[in-house]
Amino acid sequence: MVCARCGVEMKIIAVITDPHVIDRILAHVGSGRGCDPFEPRGPPAKKTG
Repeated sequence: MVCARCGVEMKIIAVITDPHVIDRILAHVGSGRGCDPFEPRGPPAKKTG
């Protein structure tokens, strides 16, 4: 598999077959709609302490 955005080879790191777990993941990410992992964002916050 190759990333459609950057052309880098992708690797399978897990296979999930339990429908309950799949439903929970899709609900968590909003069924994959409206979430762009490449959207610009600010730098991570520095740890204090």
